[in-house]
Amino acid sequence: MFNWPYTITKLIVTAGYPNQSTGVWVPESTASSSIVGHVSDFSVKELSYIDPGIVAIGVRKLAVESTVTLSPGDRVQIHEDSTGSNYSEWNVESLLVTSGLLNSHAGINRNTYMLSRRT
Repeated sequence: MFNWPYTITKLIVTAGYPNQSTGVWVPESTASSSIVGHVSDFSVKELSYIDPGIVAIGVRKLAVESTVTLSPGDRVQIHEDSTGSNYSEWNVESLLVTSGLLNSHAGINRNTYMLSRRT
């Protein structure tokens, strides 16, 4: 069930670049889109299989519908309360799991990703 009670936002970042015609620097731009999902922590056992360097900065799992496209390097903003002022930013590290049993038995398609805290 996708029951994170607050906003989850996918940040689409276009890196800055020099304009090829004028040479003028075009700054980074950011667009966003809200997504529905579930955020959870890793178990102690799961943490033992993850690179300790990534664990040290913070990791979480994000489960979303399979129609939501996330790739390693994408950014996600997770609101921690209803005010919208308390949020954290995360990098998508990898796809952990694509639903198998949920899909075959309940018709639910979801992907779970590993997130690392942006520093």
